[in-house]
Amino acid sequence: MRGDSAKSAIDPLFRGAIAPNNSIAFLIVVGGLVREARSHRPAIAPHEPFSL
Repeated sequence: MRGDSAKSAIDPLFRGAIAPNNSIAFLIVVGGLVREARSHRPAIAPHEPFSL
């Protein structure tokens, strides 16, 4: 799958660049973005229609 190949290509970069304690903060940020996207209230451009 395309998603799997992209993940396998990006994974080593994150493992090398993000320390274990920073990965938790990274997950919190991503979780916040996903929650914003699902609530249809994006923080970046609230005046534009938003869809995933």
